[in-house]
Amino acid sequence: MIPYQATIRDENGKPILDSQGFPKSERRECDIRGKRFSELPEELQDKFNEYNFEIVQYLNCSTEDIAYHIARYNEGKPMTASQKGITRLGEEFATMVKEICNMPFFRELGGYKVSESNNGTMNRVVVESVMASNYLDDWKKKQEAFRNSLRDKEVDGISFSELDRKATKDKNVVVGKITHLEKLLNEFIGS
Repeated sequence: MIPYQATIRDENGKPILDSQGFPKSERRECDIRGKRFSELPEELQDKFNEYNFEIVQYLNCSTEDIAYHIARYNEGKPMTASQKGITRLGEEFATMVKEICNMPFFRELGGYKVSESNNGTMNRVVVESVMASNYLDDWKKKQEAFRNSLRDKEVDGISFSELDRKATKDKNVVVGKITHLEKLLNEFIGS
């Protein structure tokens, strides 16, 4: 609910004037949820159009400086661990991760919610996939997301959902899950 002052108008849309010739006004409220800008009262449209934004320019910044400023400006609403993580990758790797996340495989087939694109979940999945496929021996912890109809299919008498209930970041559990996923994939593609 946004409060605003509105000019009182007659049935023809003309402002009603007080005894001194000034337009009369009244306090109103508008529920802006789900409304487009064009659906807002004229007074609120003017209020939004006249709003001043503070603009700050940082010139000649290194990629580390940029990551620092992004994190600093987002301290008002805490960044998720995934969002913070991408700021520490450096510009080159962060750009590659973002490009991979924008590929149709992730966008259209990954089953991710819109919020997961914004909160860094997709970035984390890409980074952790690279980590698991190339640096498994250096694995420290995970935040894996597995979204597939095969999640509850049993392999060797156990489903991935059951493995996932252990909620641990231990390497042995991660390796067990990867082995399980490999078996599901091989069975699915007929290898």
